[in-house]
Formats: sequence, C-alpha cells, structure tokens
Amino acid sequence: MTKLHARTWLLLGALAVPAHVFAQPALISREPYRKWDAGGVFEINWGESAGWSADLGRYWSPHLKTSLAISTPDEGYHGGEVCSFGRSTMTCTYHTPRPPVAATVAYQFYENVFVHPYVAASLAMSPFESIETTYAQPLYRPVSTRSLGTAIDTRAILAGGFKSYFDNGRAFMRSELGVSVGRGGPAYAVVRIGAGVDF
Repeated sequence: MTKLHARTWLLLGALAVPAHVFAQPALISREPYRKWDAGGVFEINWGESAGWSADLGRYWSPHLKTSLAISTPDEGYHGGEVCSFGRSTMTCTYHTPRPPVAATVAYQFYENVFVHPYVAASLAMSPFESIETTYAQPLYRPVSTRSLGTAIDTRAILAGGFKSYFDNGRAFMRSELGVSVGRGGPAYAVVRIGAGVDF
C-alpha cells in the first residue's frame, strides 16, 4: 500500500508540472547561429603576388553571409614601373597601389557538421595612383614629376572552399580556391588560407 501511494503522488506531481518545462532541454540544445565572424587570411594570387587580408562577415541566415575585407597593397599588381624613351629624356610611370577592398556574398551548405563547404562571389576594388617622372640625359636626373590621378581597378572573384570549426564551436579555419577575372588583365587562380572566430 505504501508503494502504491508513493507512485500515485509521483504521477500527480508529474501531471502538475507544466509541459513546457519538459521541453526546455530540447530548446536549449539547439543554439541559434552566430551572426558575425571575423578573421585573417593569407592570400596567394597565383603567378602574381601574395598578401594578407582581414575580413568581417555578417550572417543573414545559417547559410547566407556577406562580408567586407581589406588587404595589403599589391605592389606588383599594376605592372610596377613602365618607361618610354625619347631622344634626350626617359619618362617613367609608376603605379602606387592602395589597400584593396573586397565585398563578398557567400552561401554555406549544411548545418552542424565539422566541415562546411561554401561558394562565394567577390568584387575586389584596387585603387592606385599613377606618378609620372621625366628624366633627362646624360645621367637621367629627374626634371619633373606629376600625378596622373587615382584610378580603381576592379576584379571579380569566384571561389569555393571549406570552413572547419574547432571543438569550442567558435574558432575556425578556412581554405579557399578561386579564380580572379578583370578587364584588361589575365585571369589567375587565388588561394586563401585563414582563421577566425564567430561571435
């Protein structure tokens, strides 16, 4: 009789507890996606140059992300110094690059897996100033220097890669392979390896 009373009280107690209390563990276990990430990337422009970039990204859903990145200036990207020779002068134009900025839209596949594959499309804008210097013979001493103004070179980058998280679920590594295409210049491969954190 004592065991029967104990079971009855346990059953009544269980029925008196609201149903949403039992559902709480399931709700807590599904953590919402983090809306921001930031990272640093080492980038190799195949056959051209290498550099670093830093980016900040915003997730609009668990799959769709936009980001902005700023990179180190690419000293060799615009052809360096170009010279032409006259009878008694030499005129050289040097393109001084400024830090490029890139805007990216990325789509990440799957959820809650160790490796997240993604595809991305970027528009990279590389400003540069052109400086023209004229040298006179016989020692090619500079006689005049003038700025030809600042222009912006744009390139489109299509890429795919993988984002892998560490055990804490926030820190990640990222590897990416893409192709960069621009007007008036050849297409080339882009390799990126980086790390960052979600927050």
